[in-house]
Parts: sequence; C-alpha cells; structure tokens
Amino acid sequence: MSGEGEVSTNNPLQGRGGVGSPNSPLSPSTSKGRTQSNKKTKKPKPSYKKGKDIIVEEDENGQNEVLKGGTIESIIEWLLEHIEPHPDSHLLEDENYIASQSQTNPGELMELQKRVRERETENQNTLSVFIISYRQFVSPTRFFQILEDRWKSHPSSRYAVVSMLSVWLSKYLNRDFFFHDKGNRLFDQLLEFIGNMAEVSDSDGSNHRVDANRLKLLILRTKLGNNQFNHRILAKTDKDSEMGMGLSTQSTSNNLTSAVPASNVGLTASSANSAGGPSGMMLGVGGGDGDPRGRIAYCEMPLVELAEQLTLIELDMFKVIREREFLNLNWKKPEKKRHSKHIVKMVDRFNKVSFWVGTRIVREKDIKKRTSLLKRFIILADKCRELNNFNTLMEVLAGLNLHPVQRLKQTWANLSDKYISTMQGLEQLMESKKNYTMYREKLHYLAENKESTLPYLGVYLRDLTFIEENTTFLKEQNTLINYEKIQLIGQVIREVQYFQKVSDYKNLRASDQPPTIKYLKKLKGLKEDMLDAKSLECEGSRSVAPPGPTAGAAGPNAAGSGV
Repeated sequence: MSGEGEVSTNNPLQGRGGVGSPNSPLSPSTSKGRTQSNKKTKKPKPSYKKGKDIIVEEDENGQNEVLKGGTIESIIEWLLEHIEPHPDSHLLEDENYIASQSQTNPGELMELQKRVRERETENQNTLSVFIISYRQFVSPTRFFQILEDRWKSHPSSRYAVVSMLSVWLSKYLNRDFFFHDKGNRLFDQLLEFIGNMAEVSDSDGSNHRVDANRLKLLILRTKLGNNQFNHRILAKTDKDSEMGMGLSTQSTSNNLTSAVPASNVGLTASSANSAGGPSGMMLGVGGGDGDPRGRIAYCEMPLVELAEQLTLIELDMFKVIREREFLNLNWKKPEKKRHSKHIVKMVDRFNKVSFWVGTRIVREKDIKKRTSLLKRFIILADKCRELNNFNTLMEVLAGLNLHPVQRLKQTWANLSDKYISTMQGLEQLMESKKNYTMYREKLHYLAENKESTLPYLGVYLRDLTFIEENTTFLKEQNTLINYEKIQLIGQVIREVQYFQKVSDYKNLRASDQPPTIKYLKKLKGLKEDMLDAKSLECEGSRSVAPPGPTAGAAGPNAAGSGV
C-alpha cells in the first residue's frame, strides 16, 4: 500500500473465491483445476498433530499436508520447508544449456522459463499472504532472527529464506526496518547478514553471492535517492572488491453500507450494457446545492466528466489506505479514526455521496425535473461502471435506494424501459445475496487484464468481518495460531494492494476548476429526517409504501462492517 514498497502485480484473485473458499496458497487447487465426480465426497480426514507446536491436515486426496495452525515459529518454519524452486530452474543458470536450447529448441526453453516463473509467482503469493499479517503475532526483530537462524542451521531452506526475505523487503523495508526500529539496528543486522551470506558456500561448492546481490539490489531500488543509506548498503555488505556490484544510485453514520441494490421499482430482466441516456447529458453542480452560502457558482457538468472527477477523487482516497487499517476490525473500534483513518474517510465519503444523490432528487418539486434527475443519476452510475469505478457506483445506487427516494412511485413510473433496464443491470451486477458473485467475477476479469479499477470497499470490510468471526487461536491448543485465518485476511488485503498498485487511470485528468473539485469533495446532503419530509412534500403521505424491500437488507452493514 502507499509508501510500503513494491506490490506484486500478479493477479491476487486467482484461486480466491471469496470468504469460505476452499482454495489455499499451498493447496494444489490453487494452480490446478479440481476434477468433478458423481461419487459421494469423502469426509476430510481428522486433524493430526505433528509435534507439539503445529497441526496439519491431509488434503482431500490424502497426498499433501495442509497447515491448520501452530506457534508463529513453527508456521514460519513450515512455510520455509514448503517453498521450493522449480526442479529444473538450475538449467536457466547454465549458459551452455541456454545457448544450445536457443539454437535447437527455443520453444522448449521458453516453456521452461514460463514454468519457473509460475512456480516463483506461486511461492511469492504464498509468502506475501503471510507477511501481510505476521506482525499481529511476532515482531520484525524476532521474525528476522527466525529467518537468520533457519539460514544457518538448514542449508536446504536457503532458497526459501531468500524468497521470504525478498518478499518482506519489497513490501515493508521502510516500515519494519526503519520506522519499527528508529536506531536502525535491525537494518544493520540485515546488512551484516547479507554480507555474510555472500561468503557462504554449500556442500556442492555453490555460493550465494547472486542471492546476496539480488537482496542488495532490491534494497537499493527501494531506498533509491537516499545516498546515505545506499553508501551503507554497499560498504557494509561488500566484504571485498570482488563482491562489489558496481551499482549506481543514478540508474459518520452506519448508512455507509446501506447500499444494497434493491430488486424493486418494478424492474424487468435486462442487460447491464445499456448506455443509459443521450450522449453528453449534463448534471448541474454548485450554485448553493450542499453549499448554503452559494460560494460555488452553478454549472452544468457532462455526466462523463462528472464520473471521471468522482473516480479520481475516490481513487486518491483508496490508494492511501494501509494494510494495518484492515486488521482486527480497527475501523469499527472506538479509536477507529486513529487506527483506520483512511477507511473511515471512505466510509464517510460513501454516506456523503449517497445522501447528496437523495437530496438532489427529493428537493426537486417538479415531477418532470425530478424524473430527469433520476435519469441522470442512473446514467452517472452506469458511467462509473464503464470506468470500473464500483465504489462510486454503489454510492449512487445507495442514494437511489434510500427510502425517501424509493417511495416516489410516480417519479419512478415516469422512467422509460431504457433507464429501467440500465438500473436493473447495475443492481444485478452488484447483487449481494450470492456473495457478490457477478461483481467478484468482474473483478477477476479486470485483474487478469490489469485494468484500472476502483473496487467497492464495502465488500472487503464485509469479508474481513466474516473472517474475524473465526477464532484467532485453535480450539485444540489455545497457544496455536489459526493459520487459515491468517491466509484469508492476507488474501483480502493483498487484493486491495493489487488494485492500489495497478489502478492509475492514466487517461483521466483532474478538472482545472478548483471550485468544482472543492464542491465534489465536500458534497453535502440533508439528514434522514429532512429527506423524509422533502419526499412527502413531493409525493403523498406516509401511507405510501416503498415499491420493494428497503435498501441495506443484506449489505456489508448486515455483516457489521459499517463504521
């Protein structure tokens, strides 16, 4: 996340089917499809203890061990035992083999390179999921000590130790080696370890200079521009001139999540691909709306531009969320503004936008103008969908599904089939009842294609709330950590980090009108009781029932993920 080093751009949704998915980073089902069978599924074998500090379970085929839990030390050691390079990866270090294959069989060489990369990616994903949340159970200093001891005592695990260090440093070098230890003692220990690594030779005569240089390069890349630290890295780790790399440093309320699309307003089955309205349709902004003093001049903004500006505003908010804000349900606790301030800001933003939408509609007394506003907000939501901005899309849908808006039966009845169809498609896409199946499938596709995406934050908060219902420590032994819980939390946070990394929206440009941007950042709406009153002024009495189930019946707030 922001300021925490590099994040892998490998698709984190691969093999992740939401909360409760059977896939595990160390399970064969992550990379291989499961065969279907009509036979009755065998019950998994009961857990069995492997030593006093760890619990593993055989997978459904009885061929592989699946880690269930253990002490933090045993979990780290178990991971290191199961991180192995591709068995033929050594061939890619053989210059004669590469030269020969390049001439005689380049296709086979390319296939080998692909298989080696896939194994490395699988290893990195497994380690990344663990490293994201390890600090809940062990300090960086102790974690490093475990890795260093493992390197010295288990030569067979040295590849795994380097792999884990690489993932750790690429993600959290600043956080864990500088901010955690203001005296930089841990960083000095790291440099000394890398220097000693280059001098070690294994029983087969191979040395680890390449590994040491790779770690130094990773640190230099992360700290590029800080000449003081670059000098320390080269000076401290280079035991003699031979080992020098010759590197140059020049190179508010709980309504947040009341946004459950309701399958109401008499909608019929349709496609979500409707363009929804004439090209270039505008929406008025400013002019005292949400700004009683009228300090921002009224203007008409094309809906496409409005969707783009809202996307850029919320993208900036999304990208600064740090992984620690997602841990331990921090966004729901009394000190949420200190521990999860960026999540809280996005939650507040969600409420502001949805109440702004509702306010704009119910304040319009003329039914024709009110119907026109409904159309424009439906189109705005669809433009957000086209931009892969699912967070603002849900905010607008939340506003349209507020009870004071939903009860305006005469206004909804004036919509043509085209707008009804568009609304129906958007609600189907973001349907929550089946664990957001369509939405998750769409995210998977976007991740595969590395498209800029602003995901709906509420789904992540909902997932993490369900995950936190699992016990942190196994019932069998209250001192053994539930590793499956660590995995699930790590997978969710890693997905957030992925979209923070790949979503740049390079084709969008921020408005050059500061007052307009200020207005869009500080959207204001009426309070709930005032919305009700204005709605009643528009149409009828309180006896008029809403056309369907109230919004929020099964949204993230139902899982307790609202602020």
